[in-house]
Amino acid sequence: EMYDYTCPHCRDMHHEIEAAFKKFGDDLAVLTLPVPLNATCNDQVGRTESQHREACDIANLAVIVWKLKPKEYHDYHDWLFESERARTAAAARERAVKIVGAEPLRKALEKKVPQKFIARHVKLYAKAGAGSIPKMLFPNITLVGNVGSAKLCETIERELGQP
Repeated sequence: EMYDYTCPHCRDMHHEIEAAFKKFGDDLAVLTLPVPLNATCNDQVGRTESQHREACDIANLAVIVWKLKPKEYHDYHDWLFESERARTAAAARERAVKIVGAEPLRKALEKKVPQKFIARHVKLYAKAGAGSIPKMLFPNITLVGNVGSAKLCETIERELGQP
């Protein structure tokens, strides 16, 4: 799944993915690839819209949580998407500090660890046609936008075999 934490359609799709997890349980895994819709960290974006101003910062924090505290990442990822509106970078940072600690967070940001991961994701995003997100990549099809849980589950069954 390619997404941006500041994208309202991605937020909706996150809830659809959660519904798919309820249906398929441990037979389903989703590889999450943040591709912020901000030209600062995504060269596929021509102009950064105001709602995506903090997208790079939030994605960087999420990558650090995943890298330093992988067991805590799923809860952090869910928290970033659970509110009706996008979390602010300040709120995301405060929560990340509670999870990984201020000093490890600072060091990871200095080493540009998350930026390297995001740059790889952006290259894949470009190969997938860039443009709209969320994108769900399957062997034979790419779903773009919030498609609803019924279509998502149907696609999972068709593309990956009935779990």
